[in-house]
Amino acid sequence: MKAVILAAGKGTRMRPLTEEEAKPMLRVAGKPILEHNIDQIRDRVDEIVIVAGYRIEDFREYFSSDKITIVEQEEALGTADAALQAKEEIDDRALIMNGDDIYPGLPDLSAHSSCLLGMEVDEPSKFGIYQIEDGRVKDIEEKPENPSSAMANIGLYLVGSEFFDLLDDVEMSERGEYEITDAVKEYVGSEQVDFQEARRWLPCSYPDQLMDANLELLEEIETATDGDMKNSETGGTVIIEEDARVENSELTNVVIHSGATVRDCKLENVVVREDSTLQDVETSRSYYMPGYPEAEKVENV
Repeated sequence: MKAVILAAGKGTRMRPLTEEEAKPMLRVAGKPILEHNIDQIRDRVDEIVIVAGYRIEDFREYFSSDKITIVEQEEALGTADAALQAKEEIDDRALIMNGDDIYPGLPDLSAHSSCLLGMEVDEPSKFGIYQIEDGRVKDIEEKPENPSSAMANIGLYLVGSEFFDLLDDVEMSERGEYEITDAVKEYVGSEQVDFQEARRWLPCSYPDQLMDANLELLEEIETATDGDMKNSETGGTVIIEEDARVENSELTNVVIHSGATVRDCKLENVVVREDSTLQDVETSRSYYMPGYPEAEKVENV
Protein backbone atom coordinates (compact mmCIF):
# COMPACT_ATOMS: atom_id res chain seq x y z
CA MET A 1 0.00 0.00 0.00
CA LYS A 2 1.12 3.53 -0.77
CA ALA A 3 0.00 6.88 0.57
CA VAL A 4 -0.86 9.96 -1.48
CA ILE A 5 -0.84 13.32 0.30
CA LEU A 6 -2.50 16.21 -1.55
CA ALA A 7 -0.39 19.28 -0.78
CA ALA A 8 -0.46 21.39 -3.95
CA GLY A 9 -2.84 24.20 -3.00
CA LYS A 10 -1.82 27.85 -2.68
CA GLY A 11 -3.26 28.22 0.82
CA THR A 12 -5.00 31.52 0.10
CA ARG A 13 -7.15 31.23 3.24
CA MET A 14 -3.99 31.18 5.35
CA ARG A 15 -2.43 34.34 3.93
CA PRO A 16 -0.24 36.20 4.72
CA LEU A 17 1.55 33.19 6.27
CA THR A 18 1.52 31.28 2.98
CA GLU A 19 3.08 34.07 0.98
CA GLU A 20 6.48 32.75 2.07
CA GLU A 21 5.75 29.08 2.77
CA ALA A 22 3.43 26.34 1.51
CA LYS A 23 0.52 25.75 3.91
CA PRO A 24 1.30 22.07 4.67
CA MET A 25 4.77 23.20 5.76
CA LEU A 26 3.51 25.66 8.40
CA ARG A 27 4.63 24.54 11.86
CA VAL A 28 2.23 23.05 14.40
CA ALA A 29 3.61 21.95 17.78
CA GLY A 30 7.15 22.16 16.48
CA LYS A 31 6.94 20.52 13.05
CA PRO A 32 5.17 20.91 9.71
CA ILE A 33 1.48 20.02 9.41
CA LEU A 34 2.47 17.41 6.83
CA GLU A 35 5.05 15.75 9.05
CA HIS A 36 2.52 14.91 11.77
CA ASN A 37 0.77 12.56 9.33
CA ILE A 38 3.96 11.26 7.72
CA ASP A 39 5.24 10.19 11.14
CA GLN A 40 2.09 8.09 11.61
CA ILE A 41 2.10 6.33 8.25
CA ARG A 42 5.80 5.97 7.51
CA ASP A 43 5.94 2.39 8.84
CA ARG A 44 2.51 1.42 7.46
CA VAL A 45 3.06 2.10 3.77
CA ASP A 46 5.62 1.18 1.14
CA GLU A 47 5.91 4.70 -0.25
CA ILE A 48 4.57 8.18 0.42
CA VAL A 49 3.72 10.27 -2.63
CA ILE A 50 3.41 14.00 -1.94
CA VAL A 51 1.59 15.92 -4.65
CA ALA A 52 2.90 19.47 -4.49
CA GLY A 53 2.70 22.54 -6.70
CA TYR A 54 2.84 25.92 -5.02
CA ARG A 55 6.30 26.39 -3.51
CA ILE A 56 7.23 22.80 -4.32
CA GLU A 57 10.81 23.62 -3.34
CA ASP A 58 9.67 23.80 0.31
CA PHE A 59 8.86 20.09 0.19
CA ARG A 60 11.96 19.09 -1.75
CA GLU A 61 14.22 20.89 0.71
CA TYR A 62 12.60 19.47 3.84
CA PHE A 63 11.82 15.85 2.91
CA SER A 64 14.64 13.59 1.80
CA SER A 65 13.80 9.91 2.17
CA ASP A 66 13.81 6.83 -0.02
CA LYS A 67 10.16 6.31 0.96
CA ILE A 68 9.00 9.79 -0.07
CA THR A 69 8.38 10.74 -3.69
CA ILE A 70 7.33 14.27 -4.64
CA VAL A 71 5.31 14.73 -7.83
CA GLU A 72 4.18 18.04 -9.26
CA GLN A 73 0.75 19.40 -10.08
CA GLU A 74 1.84 22.07 -12.52
CA GLU A 75 -1.42 23.98 -12.45
CA ALA A 76 -3.80 24.25 -9.49
CA LEU A 77 -6.84 22.57 -11.06
CA GLY A 78 -8.34 20.99 -7.96
CA THR A 79 -8.01 17.94 -5.76
CA ALA A 80 -9.05 15.37 -8.37
CA ASP A 81 -6.37 16.64 -10.74
CA ALA A 82 -3.85 16.66 -7.89
CA ALA A 83 -4.57 13.01 -7.02
CA LEU A 84 -4.38 12.11 -10.70
CA GLN A 85 -0.74 13.23 -10.77
CA ALA A 86 0.08 10.26 -8.51
CA LYS A 87 -1.63 7.68 -10.74
CA GLU A 88 1.58 6.34 -12.28
CA GLU A 89 2.95 5.64 -8.80
CA ILE A 90 -0.04 3.50 -7.71
CA ASP A 91 -0.38 -0.20 -8.50
CA ASP A 92 -2.52 -1.40 -5.58
CA ARG A 93 -4.35 0.22 -2.68
CA ALA A 94 -3.63 3.81 -1.77
CA LEU A 95 -4.35 5.91 1.30
CA ILE A 96 -5.23 9.42 0.13
CA MET A 97 -5.20 12.30 2.62
CA ASN A 98 -5.33 16.07 2.68
CA GLY A 99 -2.03 17.80 3.23
CA ASP A 100 -3.50 20.57 5.39
CA ASP A 101 -5.31 18.35 7.89
CA ILE A 102 -3.85 16.39 10.81
CA TYR A 103 -5.31 12.98 11.71
CA PRO A 104 -3.96 12.04 15.17
CA GLY A 105 -4.44 8.42 16.16
CA LEU A 106 -4.97 7.19 12.62
CA PRO A 107 -6.60 3.75 12.94
CA ASP A 108 -5.23 0.55 11.44
CA LEU A 109 -6.90 0.08 8.03
CA SER A 110 -5.08 -3.06 6.92
CA ALA A 111 -8.23 -5.20 7.13
CA HIS A 112 -10.05 -3.04 4.55
CA SER A 113 -9.72 -3.15 0.78
CA SER A 114 -11.58 0.16 0.50
CA CYS A 115 -12.59 2.44 3.35
CA LEU A 116 -13.61 6.06 3.82
CA LEU A 117 -13.10 7.77 7.15
CA GLY A 118 -15.27 10.51 8.60
CA MET A 119 -16.21 12.30 11.79
CA GLU A 120 -19.39 13.71 13.25
CA VAL A 121 -19.61 17.50 12.97
CA ASP A 122 -21.84 20.08 14.62
CA GLU A 123 -22.93 21.79 11.38
CA PRO A 124 -23.25 19.08 8.74
CA SER A 125 -24.78 21.43 6.16
CA LYS A 126 -21.30 22.98 5.78
CA PHE A 127 -19.60 19.69 4.86
CA GLY A 128 -19.74 16.78 2.49
CA ILE A 129 -21.84 14.21 4.36
CA TYR A 130 -21.65 10.43 4.02
CA GLN A 131 -24.74 8.24 3.76
CA ILE A 132 -23.90 5.02 5.59
CA GLU A 133 -25.77 1.72 5.64
CA ASP A 134 -24.62 -1.43 7.43
CA GLY A 135 -21.10 -0.12 7.84
CA ARG A 136 -20.66 0.86 4.21
CA VAL A 137 -20.72 4.19 2.42
CA LYS A 138 -23.61 4.44 -0.02
CA ASP A 139 -23.32 8.05 -1.13
CA ILE A 140 -21.90 11.48 -0.35
CA GLU A 141 -23.86 14.73 -0.37
CA GLU A 142 -22.08 18.06 -0.67
CA LYS A 143 -23.32 20.62 1.88
CA PRO A 144 -26.88 19.27 1.98
CA GLU A 145 -29.69 21.53 3.21
CA ASN A 146 -31.26 18.58 5.03
CA PRO A 147 -28.35 16.25 5.84
CA SER A 148 -29.15 12.60 6.41
CA SER A 149 -26.41 12.32 9.04
CA ALA A 150 -23.67 14.37 10.68
CA MET A 151 -20.81 12.16 9.48
CA ALA A 152 -18.54 14.43 7.46
CA ASN A 153 -16.02 13.68 4.77
CA ILE A 154 -12.61 14.60 6.25
CA GLY A 155 -10.50 13.98 3.15
CA LEU A 156 -9.19 10.56 4.19
CA TYR A 157 -9.74 7.69 1.75
CA LEU A 158 -8.38 4.15 1.38
CA VAL A 159 -9.07 3.18 -2.24
CA GLY A 160 -8.10 0.63 -4.84
CA SER A 161 -6.05 1.51 -7.91
CA GLU A 162 -9.26 1.64 -9.97
CA PHE A 163 -10.17 4.85 -8.16
CA PHE A 164 -7.47 6.65 -10.11
CA ASP A 165 -9.19 5.70 -13.40
CA LEU A 166 -12.29 7.55 -12.20
CA LEU A 167 -10.27 10.71 -11.73
CA ASP A 168 -9.78 10.94 -15.49
CA ASP A 169 -13.53 11.34 -15.98
CA VAL A 170 -14.19 14.04 -13.38
CA GLU A 171 -15.71 17.15 -14.94
CA MET A 172 -14.89 20.69 -13.93
CA SER A 173 -17.12 22.01 -11.16
CA GLU A 174 -18.86 25.37 -10.96
CA ARG A 175 -15.87 26.57 -8.94
CA GLY A 176 -13.63 25.91 -11.92
CA GLU A 177 -11.88 22.93 -10.32
CA TYR A 178 -11.81 19.15 -10.65
CA GLU A 179 -13.14 17.90 -7.31
CA ILE A 180 -12.00 14.60 -5.82
CA THR A 181 -15.39 14.19 -4.13
CA ASP A 182 -16.95 13.64 -7.57
CA ALA A 183 -14.70 10.61 -8.02
CA VAL A 184 -15.50 9.46 -4.48
CA LYS A 185 -19.20 9.59 -5.29
CA GLU A 186 -18.66 7.43 -8.37
CA TYR A 187 -16.43 5.06 -6.43
CA VAL A 188 -18.94 4.32 -3.68
CA GLY A 189 -21.58 3.77 -6.37
CA SER A 190 -19.54 1.06 -8.08
CA GLU A 191 -17.57 -0.59 -5.24
CA GLN A 192 -18.22 -1.95 -1.77
CA VAL A 193 -16.62 0.71 0.39
CA ASP A 194 -16.38 0.35 4.16
CA PHE A 195 -16.79 3.23 6.58
CA GLN A 196 -14.80 3.88 9.73
CA GLU A 197 -15.04 6.81 12.08
CA ALA A 198 -11.72 8.58 12.59
CA ARG A 199 -10.42 9.04 16.10
CA ARG A 200 -9.51 12.70 15.65
CA TRP A 201 -9.36 15.32 12.94
CA LEU A 202 -7.57 18.66 13.16
CA PRO A 203 -8.23 20.71 10.02
CA CYS A 204 -5.70 23.51 9.44
CA SER A 205 -7.29 25.51 6.65
CA TYR A 206 -7.57 28.82 8.53
CA PRO A 207 -5.32 30.65 11.03
CA ASP A 208 -7.68 30.01 13.95
CA GLN A 209 -7.67 26.28 13.18
CA LEU A 210 -3.88 26.33 12.99
CA MET A 211 -3.62 27.76 16.50
CA ASP A 212 -6.29 25.37 17.84
CA ALA A 213 -4.30 22.43 16.49
CA ASN A 214 -1.07 23.84 17.89
CA LEU A 215 -2.52 24.07 21.40
CA GLU A 216 -4.16 20.64 21.29
CA LEU A 217 -0.99 18.88 20.15
CA LEU A 218 1.27 20.78 22.53
CA GLU A 219 -0.82 19.48 25.42
CA GLU A 220 0.25 15.94 24.47
CA ILE A 221 4.02 16.42 24.44
CA GLU A 222 6.65 17.37 27.00
CA THR A 223 8.45 20.64 27.45
CA ALA A 224 11.87 20.76 25.77
CA THR A 225 14.08 23.78 26.29
CA ASP A 226 17.26 23.17 24.30
CA GLY A 227 17.90 26.85 23.69
CA ASP A 228 19.16 29.56 26.01
CA MET A 229 16.55 30.67 28.58
CA LYS A 230 17.21 33.31 31.27
CA ASN A 231 14.97 34.84 33.95
CA SER A 232 11.84 33.36 32.38
CA GLU A 233 8.81 31.34 33.48
CA THR A 234 7.03 28.62 31.57
CA GLY A 235 3.63 26.94 31.78
CA GLY A 236 1.94 24.20 29.81
CA THR A 237 4.28 22.88 27.12
CA VAL A 238 7.11 25.09 25.93
CA ILE A 239 9.55 24.15 23.18
CA ILE A 240 12.66 26.27 22.78
CA GLU A 241 14.81 24.90 19.99
CA GLU A 242 18.59 24.95 19.94
CA ASP A 243 20.07 28.38 19.10
CA ALA A 244 16.91 30.18 20.26
CA ARG A 245 17.15 32.74 23.09
CA VAL A 246 14.55 33.75 25.69
CA GLU A 247 15.02 36.46 28.31
CA ASN A 248 12.72 37.95 30.96
CA SER A 249 9.57 36.39 29.53
CA GLU A 250 6.46 34.42 30.50
CA LEU A 251 5.66 31.57 28.13
CA THR A 252 2.61 29.29 28.16
CA ASN A 253 2.22 26.70 25.40
CA VAL A 254 4.77 28.35 23.13
CA VAL A 255 7.13 27.08 20.42
CA ILE A 256 10.24 29.15 19.69
CA HIS A 257 12.17 27.87 16.70
CA SER A 258 15.90 27.90 16.10
CA GLY A 259 17.55 31.30 15.75
CA ALA A 260 14.63 33.25 17.23
CA THR A 261 14.98 35.73 20.10
CA VAL A 262 12.26 36.59 22.61
CA ARG A 263 12.80 39.33 25.21
CA ASP A 264 10.45 40.87 27.77
CA CYS A 265 7.39 39.11 26.37
CA LYS A 266 4.26 37.43 27.67
CA LEU A 267 3.10 34.81 25.20
CA GLU A 268 0.36 32.17 25.25
CA ASN A 269 -0.26 29.66 22.44
CA VAL A 270 2.25 31.36 20.17
CA VAL A 271 4.57 30.06 17.45
CA VAL A 272 7.74 32.06 16.84
CA ARG A 273 9.45 30.90 13.67
CA GLU A 274 13.14 30.78 12.87
CA ASP A 275 15.17 33.98 13.09
CA SER A 276 12.30 36.13 14.36
CA THR A 277 12.83 38.70 17.12
CA LEU A 278 10.07 39.63 19.59
CA GLN A 279 10.55 42.29 22.24
CA ASP A 280 8.00 43.83 24.61
CA VAL A 281 5.16 41.81 23.11
CA GLU A 282 2.15 40.52 25.03
CA THR A 283 -0.09 38.35 22.90
CA SER A 284 -1.90 35.02 22.54
CA ARG A 285 -2.91 32.75 19.63
CA SER A 286 -0.32 34.32 17.34
CA TYR A 287 2.01 32.98 14.66
CA TYR A 288 5.13 34.97 13.78
CA MET A 289 7.00 34.27 10.56
CA PRO A 290 10.76 34.82 10.12
CA GLY A 291 11.92 38.41 10.11
CA TYR A 292 9.28 39.93 12.42
CA PRO A 293 8.47 42.80 12.64
CA GLU A 294 9.17 43.32 8.94
CA ALA A 295 7.62 40.00 7.91
CA GLU A 296 3.95 39.14 8.09
CA LYS A 297 2.26 37.63 11.12
CA VAL A 298 -1.13 36.31 12.13
CA GLU A 299 -2.02 37.59 15.57
CA ASN A 300 -4.85 36.95 18.04
CA VAL A 301 -6.81 34.57 15.83
